Amino acid sequence: MNDSLKADDKFDFIFTDRGMVEIVTGSSSIANMLSLDFVSNNDWDLDSDLGINWINTRNNGLLQVKSSEILIVKEIQRKLESRDGVREVKQIQINRRLNRSLSIVVTVVVTDGTEFELRNEVL
Repeated sequence: MNDSLKADDKFDFIFTDRGMVEIVTGSSSIANMLSLDFVSNNDWDLDSDLGINWINTRNNGLLQVKSSEILIVKEIQRKLESRDGVREVKQIQINRRLNRSLSIVVTVVVTDGTEFELRNEVL
């Protein structure tokens, strides 16, 4: 398991009173990285493996084509289970909203048995 920089719900780094960036370890580090991976689009040039292909310039992202919920669930599961430290994706729940957005909640179990819930509102 790798250490990672601690981030808040908006993925801004958290600093200590002394101005140092906080570091998280173990299962918290895995949850931190999975959360960032889950809400990110995979279009960042510095880390093309980060995120899920929600939208892209080729117009074939999950939200740009008529993707079924089954396809979306499979892609989320494939992406999260490919990360180090993930034992299983226990549950994926997708709720379609009236404004055509998706509310997605995923329950993930990491290698030490800790369960985490990841949330994303995809517009």
